[in-house]
Amino acid sequence: MIAERLPRRYYSDGQKVKNFLRVEPEAFEAQVIWLKDNGFSFFTMSDVLREDLPERSVFLTFDDGFADNYLHAFPILKKHNVSATVYLVTNRFERNWSTDRATSLESAELNDQDMLSHEQVIEMVNSGLVELGGHTLDHARLTCVSGSEAFEQILASKLEIERLYDVQCTSFAYPFGFYDDECVSAVERAGFKNACTTDYGTDLNRADARFRLKRIMVSGNDSMKKFVRKIKLGDSC
Repeated sequence: MIAERLPRRYYSDGQKVKNFLRVEPEAFEAQVIWLKDNGFSFFTMSDVLREDLPERSVFLTFDDGFADNYLHAFPILKKHNVSATVYLVTNRFERNWSTDRATSLESAELNDQDMLSHEQVIEMVNSGLVELGGHTLDHARLTCVSGSEAFEQILASKLEIERLYDVQCTSFAYPFGFYDDECVSAVERAGFKNACTTDYGTDLNRADARFRLKRIMVSGNDSMKKFVRKIKLGDSC
């Protein structure tokens, strides 16, 4: 999420805001500038398995489909002509979209956020800078539902994104970061070419890890020095 500021308030269920998933626009832009100044090239996740990628390649990813991706991140992407992948929850317009169907536990912090409209998604896609990836229909915790339901959540999200936005949806991200071997198999059977986890780090062999790709999480609490160290070392510092 690229929040206008790091909010300090309580959500509808009394939870305190969790700042670590939010980055302020000024910090995000500084990070993009540093990456460009240090020779990094930006790609979308459909490129991740290419063998001709330069050594300094970066893949920006945003999960869920929050409106701040359009309001705050997209202007920076356009300003600096860099690309990103947005993993879109298809059924994201109800205020219970991030409720765990298996446990009925909800994340009010996520449910309270404004989500991307269809019009905003279309504008981002038409820019040529933003690619869409699958993230299930309902932000489902795939390891807590039946195999058939998990497959339906995965496949239907791909088909719906392709239908709504006339794009190829080839990359997937596991909601909540939960996955197992059955989930990996379902993603492959659904026709995705790769999938992201929330496992921390980078992959030496992306082809071998294509359905379990690691990512480096950038936190709103990261200083610029810590951000640079994460990029250089590929670890959580």
